[in-house]
Amino acid sequence: MWGRFITGLLRWLFKAISYCCPVEDLATYDKATVEKILLIMTTGIGDTLMCTPAVSTIRASFPDRVIGVLYHKRNRDLVIYNDDIDIFIKYHGKWKKVLRVVKELRRHKFDVAIVLHGNDPDIVPLAYLSGAKHIIGNCDSKFNFLLSQGIPAKSLAKHTIEHRLESTKAIGADQLVYSMKLNVPYEKEHRTQILAEKLSLLNHSLIGFVPVGSNYRNRWPWEYFARLGNILCEYDRNIKILLFGGKADQETISRVARGIRVKSVCFSGSLSLIKTVSMLKRCNVVICNDTGLMHMALALKVPVIAIYGAASPKLTGPYRCSSWSMTLRKVDCDIDEVCFNDSCRTVKCLKSILPEEVFDILKREVLGKI
Repeated sequence: MWGRFITGLLRWLFKAISYCCPVEDLATYDKATVEKILLIMTTGIGDTLMCTPAVSTIRASFPDRVIGVLYHKRNRDLVIYNDDIDIFIKYHGKWKKVLRVVKELRRHKFDVAIVLHGNDPDIVPLAYLSGAKHIIGNCDSKFNFLLSQGIPAKSLAKHTIEHRLESTKAIGADQLVYSMKLNVPYEKEHRTQILAEKLSLLNHSLIGFVPVGSNYRNRWPWEYFARLGNILCEYDRNIKILLFGGKADQETISRVARGIRVKSVCFSGSLSLIKTVSMLKRCNVVICNDTGLMHMALALKVPVIAIYGAASPKLTGPYRCSSWSMTLRKVDCDIDEVCFNDSCRTVKCLKSILPEEVFDILKREVLGKI
């Protein structure tokens, strides 16, 4: 209720401001005059990484222009080492330190701003307050009156990466890049090498498990992860299971670890984001739910088995990957591509994917090659 009131008040305020100082229509846009481009991607890990093909596309299409990115501070390690970006501006969360952010945005005098992914009520207004002459964003935003051109919201017909590339085409990008980008500097990899040696991980086949996720309808049962871990360790004693998750996932990680008879290595919030990236990179394969860590592994070109439930892999699954990947999903309910049934407690779509089935795929596609 309070949030709707604030959004309504802001809409009224920005409509009044934009009436006096309107954003320019895209018909006045001239690609040749563009010097600085702002890209906005301020949400989660997976969403941020699925924006990186658009960043690379802008760099390839505008090789001599300055590219700035407004990113969420918690995702710093995902973007700060990206050599396609020239200017990094930190977003602190809804309206937090907003004056500082606006001041930083205006200081760089961007010509164009593209909202690749960001939420109302503050992101489109921030793009407007940046002073950019032209603004591209989601036409379904409650602040779409601040846009030079609205891009249709993502549909089931296009992968999220393709949807974000549509925004770059609006300003004349013509060198499309489809792969996600995630760089790890040498010094970070060296530190992870030392950690791996300390944990006795060297000379082992490393298999990453990501048994976590934001929604229970996207989480393969933890018991299945444990069962798969036991099958793998019995198959090859040289295999080490690495469990990945955040601080909030410690209980789930602990359950899986206790269920695996051979000791596994748990990383539940104990590593920084860049160390997590570097450790994932060392894995021979990652078995994961639909989560940000899945996108990290895909961006790192690590082989992935992605297990899907309610969400649709056509929207967020592996896409034009240069490394091997496979998506597992079994849905026999009467639903569209995405399941919105929050009352479902059976998650039979996930329970019908058995650990033995995943092991057979691993044995056939991965284990014989490591």
